[in-house]
Amino acid sequence: MKKHLLFIYLIIIFIVNQSCNFQNRSKSCKLIDSSIICTTIINNRLVKIETFKKANPDILNGISFELSINGDTIKKSYYTEGRLIGGLYEYYQNGQPKRYICFDSFNQDTMFHREYGINNEITKEEGEMLYGKGYTSYDKSKLITKGFVDIYSVLVSPPKSSNIVKIYAIKDGFEKDTLRPISTYFEAGQNNMILVNKIALKKHGRFQIYTTTEVYDSLKKYVLRKSEVYQIKY
Repeated sequence: MKKHLLFIYLIIIFIVNQSCNFQNRSKSCKLIDSSIICTTIINNRLVKIETFKKANPDILNGISFELSINGDTIKKSYYTEGRLIGGLYEYYQNGQPKRYICFDSFNQDTMFHREYGINNEITKEEGEMLYGKGYTSYDKSKLITKGFVDIYSVLVSPPKSSNIVKIYAIKDGFEKDTLRPISTYFEAGQNNMILVNKIALKKHGRFQIYTTTEVYDSLKKYVLRKSEVYQIKY
């Protein structure tokens, strides 16, 4: 009799545990412009947002979020044609950083990778936070007709760090003709990886464009600096 009651008790415990572990999960997708936006909901809480290609719903192509049960972001990334672009940010449930990856879509290579322990200590680090050489890119026809040049700065920004990019142009080597950016913005669709500084060149001539990038890492308590000079003829 006691064995029989024990068996019934164990069955009840099993049923209760299964009921507690049961999750009401649903996924819905909606076509917006040329993308498919999918949301996943568990127990009436939004836990995931994904962007896919309209032509191929299995390929990630845009922003992707994962959320905790409290609504906090625990993973954020951006994809193009299924490939990671820029930064991937991953967090513990308590909001502390867990993993950061910065992927260089141009060279198809991981620029920087850092992992964090639960107590916010760095447990793994690969690559350089202040990435090698920057680059300048501009449309010659646009430069001739409108006199604008865009300076692109690749930023590696793991959690607990900040970036500052200072930039100015000097015409023909004279300090009095120093020009500063008329606008600064992050390039769309790069997960805040590429910072663009736009400079207006109103007079023709040769210009030297100077950039200084500073990265402050609060975990390691230091500042990294890198300076570059570009020659542009207008």
